[in-house]
Amino acid sequence: SAVLHPNQESHRLEAIAERFGIAIIGRHTALGDAIVTGEVFLRMVPLLADMGIRTLGEARAAAEKTYYARIKY
Repeated sequence: SAVLHPNQESHRLEAIAERFGIAIIGRHTALGDAIVTGEVFLRMVPLLADMGIRTLGEARAAAEKTYYARIKY
């Protein structure tokens, strides 16, 4: 999410789903969270491909350059 939308305030699953217009049903249940995550993933893949990011390795490398990857918890 931070690669696609670096200027967004939140990258929580709820915020990402809202940006993509995905309804959340059964949040904080294994099935509900898995379905929402899958829907988000399916929406992100073509957007990442448009940016030239086509493999998991490329996605990980792009993610490592985001602000959120540099935060120490």
